[in-house]
Amino acid sequence: MFGGFVTQVQNFAQEGDRAGFQSAINRYALYFVYLAIARFCLTYVYTVAYNISAARITRTIRRRYLRSTLSQEVAFFDEGSHGSISSQIVTNGNMIQQGIGEKLALSIQSISAFVAAFIVAFTTNAKLTGITICIVPAMVIVISITAGIDAGYETKILALYGQAGSFAEDVISSMRTVHAFWARAKLVAKFDQFLARAHTIGQKKSKIYMVLFSCEFFMVYSGFALAFWEGLRMYNSGEITTSGTVVTVLFSVTVAANSLTQLSPNFITFTTATSAAAVLFKCIDRVSEINPLNESGEKPEIVKGHISLNRLNFTYPTRPNVAVLEDFTLDVPPGKVTALVGASGSGKSTIVALLERWYDPNSGSIHLDGKPIKDVNLRWLRTNIRLVQQEPVLFMGTGYVVWFAEPVVEGGGCEDGGEGVLHPDWGGG
Repeated sequence: MFGGFVTQVQNFAQEGDRAGFQSAINRYALYFVYLAIARFCLTYVYTVAYNISAARITRTIRRRYLRSTLSQEVAFFDEGSHGSISSQIVTNGNMIQQGIGEKLALSIQSISAFVAAFIVAFTTNAKLTGITICIVPAMVIVISITAGIDAGYETKILALYGQAGSFAEDVISSMRTVHAFWARAKLVAKFDQFLARAHTIGQKKSKIYMVLFSCEFFMVYSGFALAFWEGLRMYNSGEITTSGTVVTVLFSVTVAANSLTQLSPNFITFTTATSAAAVLFKCIDRVSEINPLNESGEKPEIVKGHISLNRLNFTYPTRPNVAVLEDFTLDVPPGKVTALVGASGSGKSTIVALLERWYDPNSGSIHLDGKPIKDVNLRWLRTNIRLVQQEPVLFMGTGYVVWFAEPVVEGGGCEDGGEGVLHPDWGGG
C-alpha cells in the first residue's frame, strides 16, 4: 500500500491530475484506517487468548510438578540436589508462563510478518528481493548459535538459584539454631557464594548478547543499504519503471529484518523458559521407587499387628558405604509394648523408617501379619501406623484440635484408663 501511495505521488508530479490524485490518496488513506482497525482487533484477541492459555498450561504444570514431588520417596529429598521446591514452582512457573504467553504470540506474529513481507517483495520484484535476501541466512545462523549457548548458561544459573533457595529455606526454618550459635555471618557468606557463581555465569551471557545484537543490527542496516543502492541503480537503468516498486521492496525488506530483530529478545525468553521447564519436567517425568500416591496394594480389613523383620541389611542412599543394619532380625508380637533401646545412631529411627516404608531395605523382608509390607497399599500402611516424633512440627494455618474422651490426669492416660482418641474430623484412630 505504501509503495502504491508513492507511485501515485510520482504520477501526480509527472501528470498533474489533481482530481485523480485526490481520489487515489483518499482511497489509500482508507486502506490504512481499515488496516489499523483490523490490527487492533486481532492484536487484542491474540494477546488475551495466549495469556489465558499460558496461565492454564502453567497452572497444570505446577500441579503436576507438586503432585510428582509429593509422590517421590524420602531418599529423593535426602539427596538435597533438587533445589528449593517452593522457589522452583513459583519462579520457574513464571518463566514458563512468560515464554508461552505474549512472547510466543509476538514471535509467531514476527515470523508471519517476515514470511508475508518477502512474499510481497518477491511478487513485486524478484530480482531486487533476491539480492537483498542474503542477510536472512546470516541472521538465522547467528541467532541459532547464540540462543543455544545462552540456553546452556541459563540452565546452570537456574540450578544455582534452586540450590540457593533450598539453602535459604533451611536457614530460615532453623532460625533459633542460627541465633544460638551466632552463625548468621557464615550462612550469609555461604548464600552469597551461590549468587556470586550465578553472577559469573551471567557475565558470560552478556558477551553472548554483545555478539548477537551487534551482528544482528549490522546485518539489518547492511541489508537496507544494499536495497537502497541496488534499487536506485535498477531504477536509473530502467529495469524498474516506478519508484513505488523500489519503495515496496525496500519496506518489505525493512519489515522482514525488523521482524527478525524482534525475535532475538523473545528467543532469550524462550531459552530461559526452556531451561526452567526442563527442571520441572525432570521431576514430573521421574518415576518414584516408593510412590505414596499409588493406589495399588492390599488393604487388609482385619489387622492383628504382628510385625516381623527378617535379616535386614540397609544403608541410606546418601551414605551407601555406611551399614546401618546388618542381618537384623526382630519379632514384635501384637498387643504388647516393644521398646527399641540403643545409643544414638544405632538404627532405632531407621527401623521405624523401614516400617513406614520411607525406604526399602537392601535385603531381607518385613512382614505385617505374615504379609510383606511391599504388597500392602502404602497409604493404608502409613494411615494405620501412628508415629509421634520427638520434634513436633507445626504447619502454618488454622489450629489443630485434639479431643480426648476424658481429661488427662498426671502421669498420662485418661481417668478411666481409656485411650485418648483424635477429633472426629480427623477420622479417628
